[in-house]
Amino acid sequence: MDIRALPYEVKRNPTALLIFLYLTEKGDSCSIGYIAQEIGFTEAAVSKSVGKLLKYNLVEKSYGKGNLGKRKTLIRVK
Repeated sequence: MDIRALPYEVKRNPTALLIFLYLTEKGDSCSIGYIAQEIGFTEAAVSKSVGKLLKYNLVEKSYGKGNLGKRKTLIRVK
């Protein structure tokens, strides 16, 4: 997908743009914690930006089982 075709709210948010580019390049689903560690942002910032990407239907969100039985959020490009 071309960056110019993305919605304005996503283009002006550097975290959302970085997450989208990272997931596009990676091509696999990743957890929010792993994405935050790879791009150097906090998990809260990544989670908020993923919400914006979900709003425009650019990514999918699913849940898996993480360590100690906690819920792990997985993100994947549509």
